[in-house]
Amino acid sequence: MNSLTLRRPRIATSLVMMFSAFAIIVSAFAYMTVHGLSDLHKGSHEISRTALPNILVAKDIKSDMLAIQGAYFAYITGSNRPS
Repeated sequence: MNSLTLRRPRIATSLVMMFSAFAIIVSAFAYMTVHGLSDLHKGSHEISRTALPNILVAKDIKSDMLAIQGAYFAYITGSNRPS
């Protein structure tokens, strides 16, 4: 029965086990982070490919509308008349 009792591991063995567990945890975290950044990059590329042209068109429309409003204001106030 003496062979079935658990004995305390040596300090070197304990340190190796702790550092190995730490290395495994850090490696898993790094893998998940890199994989997440890859997914984020794919998503941002998809957004820039599909949504960005629409955003640029909307900004152009807005600037054209502001130009039209300015021209209309100038027309109403008569500021374009020659002196």
